[in-house]
Amino acid sequence: MGKLKVFEPFNPKKPVEIGIDASSIDDLDDVVRKLGGEISVEIKKDGFNAAIHKKGDEVRVYTSGKGEYELGSMPELIGDLGILDDGIYIGEIHGRATRENFTNKDAFEAIQKRSRRAGKNVEKAVNDNPLTLSLYDVYLYDGFDLLETEQRKRRALLEKMAGQKGFQNTCVVESFTVRSGEELKELYDTYIASGKEEGFVLKDPRSKIEVRTKNGETEIARTDEWVKLKRFSTFDLALLGLYETDNSRKKGLPYSGALLGSYNEATEEYETVVKVQINPGMEGYYEIFDSVKENIEDFDGGSYSGEIKFSKAMRGEKIPSKVVKDPANAPVIQVRAMGVSKARGSWHSCGLDEGGAYSLRIPVYEHVRHDKTAKEANTTKFIRKYHDGLE
Repeated sequence: MGKLKVFEPFNPKKPVEIGIDASSIDDLDDVVRKLGGEISVEIKKDGFNAAIHKKGDEVRVYTSGKGEYELGSMPELIGDLGILDDGIYIGEIHGRATRENFTNKDAFEAIQKRSRRAGKNVEKAVNDNPLTLSLYDVYLYDGFDLLETEQRKRRALLEKMAGQKGFQNTCVVESFTVRSGEELKELYDTYIASGKEEGFVLKDPRSKIEVRTKNGETEIARTDEWVKLKRFSTFDLALLGLYETDNSRKKGLPYSGALLGSYNEATEEYETVVKVQINPGMEGYYEIFDSVKENIEDFDGGSYSGEIKFSKAMRGEKIPSKVVKDPANAPVIQVRAMGVSKARGSWHSCGLDEGGAYSLRIPVYEHVRHDKTAKEANTTKFIRKYHDGLE
């Protein structure tokens, strides 16, 4: 097993995402049973993932993509980060509840807006959209490697430390112990179905952290000991093309919808997964166009030879008006959907074989993922595993 080092960024452990009917006590019972019969249920905060590295007076906070946050844009967190004990901590940076009807959408928008503000705007951003750091794991503490330590013990250490520090804007994420599908359903109705929180991460309290080395880089293994449970499944997909309609042209709008896709690591091509409507009333509409306008061209299917794979079944209104020239440098768009389907009649190219192709069921645009690059978007392998019930 590899070891982690302070100030060497890595991707923190992530839960698998499964398609499950949260209204079914039997299905929930099955999940609890597979995780050991007594599980930890943690609130899944809707924000940006963060790996906090602390040694002496130096603190660095890394994104899930191994980039580094500009701490000057998050002044309300600096004091808490400074009093952390040395180590490597994992958490989520999100908006702090400022009113009674504060939802997970508000929590995400707070950090999303902050990431685009700097300098003189920071003070206003802190007042309008204050942030919180919710810690949920610790991998290294005061010189001790905790990778082989059970999750419940790592959690207990976090809670003890937080109780001693007197944090102002940092906490340990809420957690519950559940022993049945009925108990899990009650929590689901209270926190998720109500829209208060994004979801849960269900954990086997005995789970440990497995570190691997892949292509010379440190990687945390994704295992079925952690499972994500949400109202809808969310997918982070690369922008591959834009659609125009007669109506959007008449109104002088740059586009009316987007073609999104996944990266196939085996073929090194981008594959189409979903067409989603985006209109000017949605946050990020103009931002999406501005970020890609120098990276698009009119689409001519007859002569196209780029990095995107298109299905021959793509016809009529399914054909994008413009296509992204360099998908690796395109924005990542988050959509929610009821799940993944595969059909011979699909006009998409994701995982295309004799059995058809994968696509999303009832997709809805959510927002731009400023914390991710196209290479960090969901892959075709992920889409396939999700469809098969493994993600």
